[in-house]
Amino acid sequence: PSIHAMDSHVDVMLGAPLFENVLLTIDYARRRIVLEPGGSLPPVNNKDILPLRTTKDGHLQIPAKLLGEDAWLILDTGHTGDGLTLSRFRLIALPWASTPVDAGQVQTMLGRHVLRAGRMDGDITLGRFTLHRPIVGSGFRDKDEFIGADTLQHVVVTIDRKHNRI
Repeated sequence: PSIHAMDSHVDVMLGAPLFENVLLTIDYARRRIVLEPGGSLPPVNNKDILPLRTTKDGHLQIPAKLLGEDAWLILDTGHTGDGLTLSRFRLIALPWASTPVDAGQVQTMLGRHVLRAGRMDGDITLGRFTLHRPIVGSGFRDKDEFIGADTLQHVVVTIDRKHNRI
């Protein structure tokens, strides 16, 4: 089975507190990061500017609709697992276009975990953007649900932590 982990050539990891007072833009396609001290996004419009919230553990979350149901997904800009990662409790009720299968393992700071992934038969909406029948993996912690770099790789993401917008 495959193991998803940070590449061994990573020399430095920058933590979220570093970006609290800057506008952070991640352009996955061009493989670049832009920092704008003092910058800000326009007000939330729930289309292309969404609210951003921080969990008590310091994780950033963005709102989503999963098959029409409201959810908050942890924004993990470096997560490269298969598709979106949802809690096993949410997965029980999901309709599947393809049944989940073993998708390898993920190595985290909490240890190594087995993942299962399948294609959801439905949509996930983030503001005005829709992911049609995305690949969804099972989370290894029941309360955490993620959207990561693999799902965001074709968009430019701008994070305004000072004003809680994305």
